[in-house]
Amino acid sequence: VEDALQESGIKDDVEWNGRVDLVLSSGTQLLILEFMRPGLTVDRTHINRFQQYVDILRTRVVANTGLGFREVSGLLVAEKLHRRPEDLRAFERMANDGMHCFEWRVLLDRAEAQWKEFLFALADRAPDDDRLKALAAEVPDSDDAGGDGSHAG
Repeated sequence: VEDALQESGIKDDVEWNGRVDLVLSSGTQLLILEFMRPGLTVDRTHINRFQQYVDILRTRVVANTGLGFREVSGLLVAEKLHRRPEDLRAFERMANDGMHCFEWRVLLDRAEAQWKEFLFALADRAPDDDRLKALAAEVPDSDDAGGDGSHAG
């Protein structure tokens, strides 16, 4: 991973300072996560470097068959992806190649919604657990117009 970062030029780009880089694996899948510094608008240079980074890792993984990975995908999280219409086709091509993008706000909203869904499911399955009941009652639920803290399960 460190070699691929260096080879792609990401480590030398000052604008990428402050980013968080994660590589996660599950079974035969390897996921490359790039979280760009919040507030930084992504541009074509960033997009190209991310693609190159994922491609370099794919090459190294394919060459090392003993690792057992069959799929290498990527996720780029950045601000203002929609600000540069000329990049939209690049995002489409990336998605078709297993490299997806999220704006920070979309990722955080999605994570919050999934966390709420999980919390409400837990609370519904353990209706006598006062801890879960209290947590679920504190979380606003847009589907719960009555505000009574009950949720359909």
